[in-house]
Amino acid sequence: MRQPTTVLIALMYMILSAGCASHLTGESYSRDEARKPQKVDLGTVEHVRDVIIEGTKTAIGADAGTIVGAIAGSAIRGGKGSQITSVLGAVAGGMTGAAAEEGITRV
Repeated sequence: MRQPTTVLIALMYMILSAGCASHLTGESYSRDEARKPQKVDLGTVEHVRDVIIEGTKTAIGADAGTIVGAIAGSAIRGGKGSQITSVLGAVAGGMTGAAAEEGITRV
């Protein structure tokens, strides 16, 4: 039988990789798309609309959140419960940190 910690770590990786999916729509663009011209034509500007430029997605936010979450989770219980809450705290912290980084850097 597998230890709960191994299963929770595998679950953490699956959740974090799912959080990396892009949420681009017709009103939002990635940072790479915003930096290069799509098509250049001479003409008169008739309409301008606001768009959202997606925030950065580096490992910094997720890593910082994972560390803080693991420390906070380990402080909750002692013994085996401390290991489980550390892993759960790391998962939640990593997801929160990644989302916070993307939200803070969105324009």
